[in-house]
Amino acid sequence: MNDARSAVEVRPGDLPVVGPLAAAVVEPGRWRGTPGWHLLYADLDLAERVRTAQALGLPPDADDLALVRGALGRWGAEAPQHLGGGFAVAAWGGDRVVAFRDAIGLRPLFVAHDGGRMVVGGDVRAVLAAGVSDALDPDVVVAALLDVGFRAVALGRTLLRAVDEVRGGGRVVWDGRSGRAETWWDPLDVPAVRVRGVEEAGEALRAVLREVLAEAVADGPVGVHVSSGIDSTAVAAFAADALGSAPAAFSWQWPPGDAPAEEHARIAAVAAPWGLAVEWCPANADDWAASFTLDPTRDPTKMWASEAPTRRAAHAAGVRVLLSGLGGDEGAS
Repeated sequence: MNDARSAVEVRPGDLPVVGPLAAAVVEPGRWRGTPGWHLLYADLDLAERVRTAQALGLPPDADDLALVRGALGRWGAEAPQHLGGGFAVAAWGGDRVVAFRDAIGLRPLFVAHDGGRMVVGGDVRAVLAAGVSDALDPDVVVAALLDVGFRAVALGRTLLRAVDEVRGGGRVVWDGRSGRAETWWDPLDVPAVRVRGVEEAGEALRAVLREVLAEAVADGPVGVHVSSGIDSTAVAAFAADALGSAPAAFSWQWPPGDAPAEEHARIAAVAAPWGLAVEWCPANADDWAASFTLDPTRDPTKMWASEAPTRRAAHAAGVRVLLSGLGGDEGAS
């Protein structure tokens, strides 16, 4: 596994580059005549592993790389339709490179076509390490400056002219001369779920959360981010149920002290039933200063400054998986 931001050339017979901090450099000319599907780059956090393994005739404990290799061998470029969870993958498919990203973009994926090379990775800095130009794209920069809601990824772009970002549910196919961007998943294509009223919808959502959280805590040690929102409340509750004990809990709020705010009362109401001992992790001046000095051309997905102290505290506590419901209210709706 690559543990530093780097660009690694991949040739036939090589193991895939493992993301997200690295990028694979691929020259299709070196791969001509190499039949079958070969993994070039992978950043994986798959869900529904047992189901996928059964469909592929693999052992139930097959690892993520084995599942993706099996899916490519069985379904080729249509493999993403049969995978669950988060993934960013690039593979050689006999006469072309195919790169695809999970449906909602949980794992990052950037690509650059540089002469006769394709550079694909999860970190812009790793892609640039391959010698890709870092010249700005003036059209995208102007759009970002004029509209605070503009997101270059909606167009499959970044602020850099030479670097594109594969959209969630997207796929890029490149034959060494030209490439095309496709969509393999669209939310409008999802079959309608017929439910009879709010209670049935709520139970369906609870069933999904139970399943996802039970799988997530298996990768522990686990911590939870707690706020007064419905989303983080639900995640904390189902994580505690799945673990059978209270997980480590962190909040980016300031300590309640002598003048607790309404937010603190809500967090306490969440923490009490599941025995959560909340560690308060407010952002400091250095955290905010760091967020204001980020280079958006190289840190396009950097978390908000408030996230930094909770991550530090979780790391210090030995937490490997920090669960949060951030944005879940909107997603559930």
